[in-house]
Amino acid sequence: LKARYRRALARFKVGKLTSALGDIDRLIVGTTETSYIKLASQLRDSIYNAMEPFPKIRLERSIKGVERSKVDGNDLCLKGQNLDAVKFYTKGLWLASRVDNVPHHMLSILYSN
Repeated sequence: LKARYRRALARFKVGKLTSALGDIDRLIVGTTETSYIKLASQLRDSIYNAMEPFPKIRLERSIKGVERSKVDGNDLCLKGQNLDAVKFYTKGLWLASRVDNVPHHMLSILYSN
């Protein structure tokens, strides 16, 4: 456990976020020791935050935030700012993967836009 945690931490520090996340997920699934689960959960949160696309776009971490990304993206698209609109749609999809009970129709709209 200790070696896996240290490897995940090292990978996180050098920017190998996907590999670090895999290590942490395997550690959490493979142990019942609450102290390791707590440390691993904190590192997992840090990894998720580092993986966040377009951190300057601030959205509420809720279904409302996902909806807001769609609305703002659509507004930008109407103004002809398509690259900025894609950033909002991407951020919305990322956010939807971290929020519970996002309606399927909302996801399909974000994907299709």
